[in-house]
Amino acid sequence: MKEIIDFLTARLDEDERIAAAAAASIKPHRGMSSAWSVAAQSATSAAVVAGGLPDDFGDGPELFGEQTIVYDEGTPSIEVATHIALHDPDRVLREVAAKREMIREADGIFMDSRADILRLIAPAYSDQPHYQQWW
Repeated sequence: MKEIIDFLTARLDEDERIAAAAAASIKPHRGMSSAWSVAAQSATSAAVVAGGLPDDFGDGPELFGEQTIVYDEGTPSIEVATHIALHDPDRVLREVAAKREMIREADGIFMDSRADILRLIAPAYSDQPHYQQWW
């Protein structure tokens, strides 16, 4: 049981560190949130921006200033941009907090049920080297 808890704790620490660093690097315009959103550039490409769109939104990334997250002519697609925006740092930090709370709550229940809960969380990290399928 300790092995899976240590594994999950390490993955959550990593997710939290990366998301917090990303959030700290974004400087949306004053008064705007840090939430990421999609700005369609054409029928096939888009930009991901933080803090909503500025009033002077136009045709190129230079108008996004410091709040541009992802933009390149022709990429990403609107679908990819939407996926990126949906998983902004604030959401990742909320998910980390929720998973940590699930792990804490699992500590107070019967061993078999606790293991079942932890086994439900772990597959999200199955691409990590220390993941054990037998959990």
